[in-house]
Amino acid sequence: MLLVRLAGLTVGIKHRYGYLPKMCAGYLAPEGSEPHFTVCPTQAQLDAEGALSSPRLPDAYLESVVAYREIAERLPMYGAAVFHGAVVVLDGRAYAFTAQSGVGKTTHLSLWLKAFGERAYVLNGDKPILCVRDGTVYICGTPWRGKEGLGEGGELPLSGIGFLSRGEKNEARSATAEAVLSAFLKQVYMPKDPAALMDTLAICDRVLTSVPLLSLYCNMELDAALTAERGFRALIEKEISK
Repeated sequence: MLLVRLAGLTVGIKHRYGYLPKMCAGYLAPEGSEPHFTVCPTQAQLDAEGALSSPRLPDAYLESVVAYREIAERLPMYGAAVFHGAVVVLDGRAYAFTAQSGVGKTTHLSLWLKAFGERAYVLNGDKPILCVRDGTVYICGTPWRGKEGLGEGGELPLSGIGFLSRGEKNEARSATAEAVLSAFLKQVYMPKDPAALMDTLAICDRVLTSVPLLSLYCNMELDAALTAERGFRALIEKEISK
């Protein structure tokens, strides 16, 4: 059984293929660790997932998809939820970006890396975990990093969330929780179990009421990253001055 560390938890994954161990190599828990919970993808689940694509993807890959979905079902009882977004770290602060598919999250990340050089790195490029501990919202790296494989792992307090839209010119506007609620909920994994769903909604409420929020209208020019960073910095400075 594979033991991985995710969002401060030890998770057991019963697997049949070698893809998951290679994928999770940087997230292994010490041998002998006691898992908080264990997931076991079944062939029936792999078949159901495989039926969604044509041609069918390899079972080894499908196993990783099903395993993460099963993990996402269990995380909320531990104060955590899977989030569809990308995370960049600049000078020790973590910023998450989310958008509809095709808007350009990965491109936006690349602009931050280009604009800020060694001051910045990608924590996760696709599916990090939001975690609430002692009232603080953290963003945690995972091995599920998207097709580009961007991410260095670790976890940090979340300093801001940017809701990306395409625009002819670059703008960053402070957003309210009410304004971004629908867009945010679409990017958080919602479990089937009613109790886990209620836990997830509580996590979402904490995130939206405690993390600075930006509506970002960006093109594909380098100034997009500079505008977003200035917007986040202004919100953080405003919060500190309260």
